[in-house]
Amino acid sequence: GWVKLWNLKGQKLKEFRAHQDYIYRVNFSPDGQTLATASQDKMIKLWTLDGEEIQAFTNNDATATDVVFS
Repeated sequence: GWVKLWNLKGQKLKEFRAHQDYIYRVNFSPDGQTLATASQDKMIKLWTLDGEEIQAFTNNDATATDVVFS
């Protein structure tokens, strides 16, 4: 799956390949500097806004359908 970021004027800012399968959820961190993605490929990943992977977590038991920051 691909992540695509736009500004409020509808201009695409960034597009990057994040997962090998469908992405179910994308969430911004409270400070707006990190993205979290949850995918059918059983992975949850953290990203910079430039599309650089920070960390990947594997959920071997099930599809990752949601992700939130606390």
